[in-house]
Amino acid sequence: MNVDFGNVQEEKINSRTYDKKIIVPVRCPYHQGDVSLTITAASIIENADVVATDIEGLGILLYEEGNNKPLSLNNAATISTGLRGKGEEYSNFTFIASLYKYGKNKLKKGVFRATVMIDIYYI
Repeated sequence: MNVDFGNVQEEKINSRTYDKKIIVPVRCPYHQGDVSLTITAASIIENADVVATDIEGLGILLYEEGNNKPLSLNNAATISTGLRGKGEEYSNFTFIASLYKYGKNKLKKGVFRATVMIDIYYI
C-alpha cells in the first residue's frame, strides 16, 4: 500500500497538517475475543515509536483512529478504537499516519519511503 503525503512544507510537518487516514481490510475466520496488533518497522534512535524513513530527520508516527497516543512499534498491543466490525469475519482497521520531523538539519527534498508490516489477530 502506498500513502501519498503530497507536497510537504517542512515547517508544517509536526503540526499534523499532513495526516493521512489509512483503512486496512481485515479478514479473520476466527473472530472471538480481544484484537491484538503488532506493527513491525525500523524505528529512529531518538524515539522507538517513530517509523524510520529513508530521509534522515523524517519519520512517521502511527495512531489508531480515535486515539491520540502513538502506536507502539515492534510490540503487541490491544486494539481499542480503530477496528470497525469487531467480532465479524470481515472488518476494517483504521489508523492515521503522521509525519514527524526530528533533529535540527534541513530535510532533503524528494520522495521518501518507509516500510511497515501490520499483523492483526484475535486472542
